[in-house]
Parts: sequence; C-alpha cells; structure tokens
Amino acid sequence: VLLLEGRADIVVIAAVGLGNLLAVHRLAAVGAAEKAGKARAKALKKEGWMTDSAEPLEIIIMHHLLKTDNYGGTGEEYVGNAQAVKNITLGGRMARSDARTQYADMNKAIVKGRINDSSKSISDEQAEAFVATYETMVMQEFDGDLRQSYTIYRPMKDGKYEVRVYFWLDADRASQARIKALQHAAAEAKLSQEVVDSMSKFIKDGFKKETPAN
Repeated sequence: VLLLEGRADIVVIAAVGLGNLLAVHRLAAVGAAEKAGKARAKALKKEGWMTDSAEPLEIIIMHHLLKTDNYGGTGEEYVGNAQAVKNITLGGRMARSDARTQYADMNKAIVKGRINDSSKSISDEQAEAFVATYETMVMQEFDGDLRQSYTIYRPMKDGKYEVRVYFWLDADRASQARIKALQHAAAEAKLSQEVVDSMSKFIKDGFKKETPAN
C-alpha cells in the first residue's frame, strides 16, 4: 500500500492492461470456437444431422464450445446418444441417460483403479462399500448439475431417428462434488486417512486428465 500511495495512475494502468489482456484472450477463444463450430457443423450436416433450432448449427455449436474449458469456459463436454427412437423427445431422454451412464462408468473405473493401487491397505468389503457410496453421491450431484446445450438428430430409413445431445458440466462444481463424495464414502467405508489424502490429491490435481475423451 505504501509503495502505491499517491500513484493511483499505476493501479489504473495495471487494471486497464489486465482488462485488455483478458479481452484479447476472449477474442481469441471466440475466434477459435467460431472456426471449430463451422467445421463441426459442416461435418455433421454432411453426415445428415440436423436441428430444429432457428439458429444456425455453427452458431449453436460455437456458443456451446465457449462454455467448455478448451475455449475459455469452465465446462466439461459430455455427449449422449440414442438409436432408433420413435421421436426426438424420447431420444433426448435416452441420450441424457446415456451421458449419465458414461459418466458413472468413467468415475467408477477411475476410482476403482486408484483403490487397486492402494489394495494392500483396503479390504474387498471396504472397496465395494466405498465405490458404491461414492458413485451414488457423485451421480446425485451430476444429475443436478448437468446442463443440456443442444440436440441434433437424423432420420433413419425406417422412419425412426438417431438423436445426439451435447451437454456441459461445470468442471469446478464436478471436482467439488467428487471430493465431497470421496470424503463421505471414505468415512462410510472406514478407509485410512493416508488413503483418503492420496485419493483426494489425485482428484484435485488430475482427475480430468485421465478421463476418456468424448
């Protein structure tokens, strides 16, 4: 504070500089998302996918991408699919269920892998109890936090449809939910603090890095 006394101009210049830097980064992200949106929309249209939205598909995709962490947002992208459905509404519900299943399987597989790394200090009963409780709690949070972004579909020759729904999940909220679920499940399964600390650090530092790409 003493160093900046009487030098409000320095603070203003620094703030303006930071604001300009953020604006540049945002413009770069928008440009990248716009380019990616056009490319993805072109590929999807070529494959016969369409949307009922009045907004062009490339713009819809661009707005979706800007919510994700690859384009300056905080979201993780998830995609659900439904095959041979009678209508788009039913397909949307099935696609959400598909995304849910993918997320549950991903969490279960990764956490089981971490438990196996600590198998010497965890019994089979503890491992089963932990995974079951952890999965239940994580999925409760997932159901409440998953946000639908856009839906596409394509008609099949038999009059039915293929439906694909794109979702996003806030990465910070998802991480917090996993840590909360970990702590609760660990207490229920009576895991040692050493194991809990190890798994908690893994979730905080790199859970998403090991998740499979959509």
